[in-house]
Order: sequence, then C-alpha cells, then structure tokens
Amino acid sequence: MTEVEKLASYRTRIVSAFAIAFAVWQGGDIVSQMAAADSPLFFYAALTKIIGAVGFAASAGFFFLFYKRVKKAGAAIALKDEWNRFTSGLALQYGFFFLIGAIALMYGASTFWTLPAMPVLQGLLTIGVTGTLMAFVVLQNEGGVEN
Repeated sequence: MTEVEKLASYRTRIVSAFAIAFAVWQGGDIVSQMAAADSPLFFYAALTKIIGAVGFAASAGFFFLFYKRVKKAGAAIALKDEWNRFTSGLALQYGFFFLIGAIALMYGASTFWTLPAMPVLQGLLTIGVTGTLMAFVVLQNEGGVEN
C-alpha cells in the first residue's frame, strides 16, 4: 500500500468517525430536549451527547493531524484526484436526496402528529450531514481504497 493509499484510507476512517460522532452527539441532544429533566432517559441522553461531542472534537483533532501528515508527505494533489472530486460531488447529491427524503417523511408525519420544531430541524440537519459524510465513505470504498 502506497503512502497516498494509506492517507486516503486514514481520511476515510476519520470521516466515518466524524459522521458517527456527529450523529451520536446530535441524537443525544435531540433526545435530551424531548425527555423530562428528572427521567433516567434524560441522564443517558445527556451522557450520549457528551460522548458524541467529545468524539466529534477528537475526530477534528485527528483531521488536523491527518492534514499535517498530508503536508509532510506532499500528497495533497494526489489526494484531490478526479475520483475524490467525483465522489465528493456524488456524496453531496446523495446527502441532498437523504435530506429531501427526510423532509418529505417529516412533512407526512406532521399531517398526523404535532411535531416539535427544534428536534425535527436538528434531526433533519443530522440526517443531511451524516448522510453526506457516510455516502462519501461508501463511495470512496467502492473505488478500491481499502481500510
């Protein structure tokens, strides 16, 4: 495995961690907003939110270290090849469609139930961001970059 392949694999793992940590963080926040403050669910949701936020911050730190490694290896141009640009654009398209699908589901659900605005909007944001990041990871792995 070449240095560029190692860096691309490392980037894929970091983006996966980013997406999972963001989803855990936001999911815990959504549940803590909806749970009563004296319930055990609130405690577990708050704990989940803290774990997700710490994971998100750690992922950001690993991204910083990743870019230092890229700069040291002089591999920035190699990592921004046509395949990466193609998968980035396609991942944005998938993320957009995930978001539109989630909006359609929430719109349909709102005809039957009264939904609280903030948790719904935060959930839509989470679906859009996480869907885009995970689509990027899946598309990068389909291109032959192995973990």
